Amino acid sequence: MATSDETSIYGSSFQREVVRLPRLDDWFETAIAWPHPFIGLVVVLLAVRSSSIKQMFLRLSLFGFVTLMLFDLGYGLWNGALSIASIFENIVANFIGAIGVAAIAILLVELADYGFSSFEWPTWPRRAVAGFLVMLGGALALCVIFYITDFFYRPRPATIDLLAESPSGGFIIAKAVPKSGRKLDTQNGAATTAFSPLSQVEESSSLNWRAPKNGKIEWSTNEDFTTYSIEVSLFAGCGPTDGVRELPPSESPLKISDIRAFSLSHAWGAWDTTVTVSEGNGSTGLEGTDASFYSLDPSGDGKGIELQQVVADHSQVTYSGGSDSIELFMIAPPTKPEEAMESAPGLQFSVDGKEYVIGLSGSEAALGISSQKIACRAVPTRQAFQSKVLDLGNSVLLGVKVVVSPKRKSDGMPNNVITLNGDSGWVRVKGIDPKTLNTDGARIDMISVSGNLRSAAINGSDRTLKTGDSFAAIGDSLKGSFASGLLRVSGEADLLWVNSDRANQTKWESLPIEYKMLVLAFLGWVLVWISRRVSALVSKGESLAWLEDGARLNP
Repeated sequence: MATSDETSIYGSSFQREVVRLPRLDDWFETAIAWPHPFIGLVVVLLAVRSSSIKQMFLRLSLFGFVTLMLFDLGYGLWNGALSIASIFENIVANFIGAIGVAAIAILLVELADYGFSSFEWPTWPRRAVAGFLVMLGGALALCVIFYITDFFYRPRPATIDLLAESPSGGFIIAKAVPKSGRKLDTQNGAATTAFSPLSQVEESSSLNWRAPKNGKIEWSTNEDFTTYSIEVSLFAGCGPTDGVRELPPSESPLKISDIRAFSLSHAWGAWDTTVTVSEGNGSTGLEGTDASFYSLDPSGDGKGIELQQVVADHSQVTYSGGSDSIELFMIAPPTKPEEAMESAPGLQFSVDGKEYVIGLSGSEAALGISSQKIACRAVPTRQAFQSKVLDLGNSVLLGVKVVVSPKRKSDGMPNNVITLNGDSGWVRVKGIDPKTLNTDGARIDMISVSGNLRSAAINGSDRTLKTGDSFAAIGDSLKGSFASGLLRVSGEADLLWVNSDRANQTKWESLPIEYKMLVLAFLGWVLVWISRRVSALVSKGESLAWLEDGARLNP
């Protein structure tokens, strides 16, 4: 604190960091946790060999300082954090701390001596009273120190209401399994749903998952009022920029009617997968990603917005077309990824339990030796499924297009949903109508927001925003939602930063200057009273009756 450039008490200790202080019960647990009891026991055993208050104060100060220094030096050596600066800091802190602890101990033993001398009982009951008063006084001292520390150092929660529009982005953590003690929803008694930007999309034109590892596509239905058919087409040399609906027509697609389930995967995973809905009504869902980067961007045509989110391993993305047809286009990796187990590429396709495995091959030109231009083209699909072999020629890019079409047999609303599973990569949803984004709030554990910020209010006060402003909030009562296409973050933030500066004020920092002067005056008076009282006790050099009596009983 003495060498810090910060002007506040909190900033002098922690600079720009926001530190969570323990609760009172955790404070007591820490006080009795290793190695504190051992250090205290060593100091007490060395100090109470004399019943003189003066000798006890000197012994407590000396042995307390030496013991703390030995522990700090050993801890620094063990963790490789020892330096000249830390040694001098420990000397100053332990010297002041040892004298302070010795002063509190003298007041406690004086209280114990008063209790011992106040009763005309046998020695051992009176010593029990003295010991109880020491423990009670110590507990009260711990409480007082806790509340003083809490007053000066605990950042108070701040209410926040933030609106961000495209382009903006940041990082978000919203764990699917809530922490113990999290506030519960009052209606159903369960923790609120974890917030994911992608899961708020109700209507969109397409979804793209770029670079997922171990990618697998699945579809299934249990509907009796709808029949589904699929059309599968294979392509070579088609990249992500070709687009699903710009692909050349397939002369021999594989068509299968009245299906209940299918799955699609490649031995080397998927390089790129795009899903589109015929009427642009695709809704999305994301599971398995607790922490990720995200962005909110304007659409290329300026009429809507796009959402992008980085996904974690073992993630699952769903894309629903409702009663509309779904088209998906998966592109296999051009080269073998490191994590792939199979040495040779292969396409696995399953329909209602029937497996199709197609081995893939290509010429040496696929390695990039050929100067011949590679064009996006359709390849014989039915023949490949029949022969279970496909020669990609001079192309290393295999593309698989699947169209899933529903047809209602009776009353009922079809729910045509594609499920994509994979590890990592990033998912982008395009063609989102801002007005259709889900406005229901969902739980957030941590979020950072920067970019195009529309408004921000902290503790009910609007904040003037400027270009480049960023916010980061952590809390158990934060919620995320969308409002007319704007990302909204609201609730109570236990920890809050604005442009990397702490925005949570401590109780001390929130006080008016006149109240700060009163607090300082009171604390100064208490410190002076303790100093004078301890000084008077030490100067008298009196002996403690309860320790003298014990010495006579146990020579």
